[in-house]
Amino acid sequence: MLIGAGDAGQMILRDLHSAPNGKDVVCCIIDDNPNKWFRYIDAVPVVGGRASIPEAVEKYKIDKIYLCIPSA
Repeated sequence: MLIGAGDAGQMILRDLHSAPNGKDVVCCIIDDNPNKWFRYIDAVPVVGGRASIPEAVEKYKIDKIYLCIPSA
């Protein structure tokens, strides 16, 4: 799971997709901007905001979360 669908999140997503070991698969993205919800970034769905994290973790069996917010 990625948290942040902005420029940093998109860069990390592309880096993970092109990583030679390919171990980490991004199943979903979380972002607080409702305009990004239910859209796709490189075939990965943006499933909702912070309130959606517990549900998405359970649904997608998430075991790793990348925080992609430079100002955090």
